[in-house]
Amino acid sequence: MSQEMRSWELWGISEADWNDGWRRTLQFAIEAAFADGKAAIGEGKPVQIEVRKRSDNAVHDYRVVG
Repeated sequence: MSQEMRSWELWGISEADWNDGWRRTLQFAIEAAFADGKAAIGEGKPVQIEVRKRSDNAVHDYRVVG
């Protein structure tokens, strides 16, 4: 029986970085930033987007803070 991989393992991100909001795609980083449910539907909020280069290829990690 194989052990199921956790989300952060599937994306190759450390558990600490995953818990800090880093994701492999901008879409998932935005979803992580709004996961707490504090923003009302239709409500906007300013955010800061951080991008971290992972290799010479077009592979990056993203984090949305706001």
